[in-house]
Amino acid sequence: MSRRKVSILAVTVGFALVFTMLGSASIYMAGLQSETQERTILSNHAFWLAEAGINRSLTTDPPQAFPASNPPALGNGNYAAWVGTDPLDSALYTVRSTGLVNNFRRTVEIQARRRSYPIDSFLTYSGTLDQGGNSNFICGENEPNCVAPTQQDTGMNNQAYFQSLFGLTWEQMRAIATNTNPEQNPPQDEIAWSDGDMSVSGTNWAGSGILIVDGDLKITGSGDNPPDTFQGIIWVEGNFTNLAGNAIIRGAVFVNGDIKARGNADGYYSSEAIYRAFGGLGWSNYSLISWQENDNHVL
Repeated sequence: MSRRKVSILAVTVGFALVFTMLGSASIYMAGLQSETQERTILSNHAFWLAEAGINRSLTTDPPQAFPASNPPALGNGNYAAWVGTDPLDSALYTVRSTGLVNNFRRTVEIQARRRSYPIDSFLTYSGTLDQGGNSNFICGENEPNCVAPTQQDTGMNNQAYFQSLFGLTWEQMRAIATNTNPEQNPPQDEIAWSDGDMSVSGTNWAGSGILIVDGDLKITGSGDNPPDTFQGIIWVEGNFTNLAGNAIIRGAVFVNGDIKARGNADGYYSSEAIYRAFGGLGWSNYSLISWQENDNHVL
């Protein structure tokens, strides 16, 4: 065999070895890259689960804990949330949430403050209050935001008052109402709007959310067990001509006119009912103070 042929064979074998090594390296790098991508996807999934735990915890007042012993499942993983309170500030909460997917764990911790809405009485009215019978308006227990059960405010005739309360103009609220001109029974967990007078009566009715009446309102209830109850915020642009029977309202009532209460009707200031009502407007009941990711905590 001539030297030329030997040289060509050596070069060919060399190239073959080089291409084989490059191919093996490419296969190895592709596998390594795929494994890295999978780890990244699982880690991100765990992070999203931790954030989901934070968001779900803050949908209630106070924030809800989800113990690691029984964590809610979501997709291919689960999350657990711990809730702590500040002994010096009852409106300040710490929520720590951990998302877990396979062996990947991410933990997020936030501090949030419960919002203080501009409502400090169960009943605010601009006209006169005619209260008789066994009707009661009270602040309720553990309601530090309630200054007085009732108060008169002649400034309610100003549209700016409505906007400062709800963060929306009269027209904007009408546009987003989820139930317009509801029937006799009040709505459930909705923003309801009546274009004129409204009367609610009967037995075993229940309602919640925000009720706006562009006219006069009459509410009576004959239910006893359970009592007829509305939970949320009621705004009456006219007169609350009669609140009577066994009707119970928890939350807050605004009457841009006169109100008459009789029978066993009761009204309780309820921050929980107010928070839930504002939640229907898409408001968060908490303002975020701090956010951090921290994997050093064990739930």
